[in-house]
Amino acid sequence: GGAGENPEEIHALADHLLKGGPGITQIFPPYVKGTELRASYVSGDRLAPGAGTPAAKAELNFTRDLGNWKERKWETVPARLWSDPREVMAEIPEGACVAYFNLYDAKGLIVSSEHIEFPAPQK
Repeated sequence: GGAGENPEEIHALADHLLKGGPGITQIFPPYVKGTELRASYVSGDRLAPGAGTPAAKAELNFTRDLGNWKERKWETVPARLWSDPREVMAEIPEGACVAYFNLYDAKGLIVSSEHIEFPAPQK
């Protein structure tokens, strides 16, 4: 199939929804708490006990650039995973204007949060 049919995440989600296969991680919209960006998540093992795969790694993707989305430079830093409550969090990098999380499960499947925009610095 086409490029949009190749990611394993699409097949895993379809198998979960249509065939009762293992669940995949779900991540909820991020929010700011103090100087951190946080988001709650539900691991695939919680969606389909005994069959899903838990979250294994997290990262924060962000940009300091403004303007056309396609031309912005994106950076990635590690984020922390907590299991109780199930949250992902990272310090908001100085100057970041947009950010979102990627969560990876033990099989390497990736889910991304919605992005969040931060207020532009005042001059």
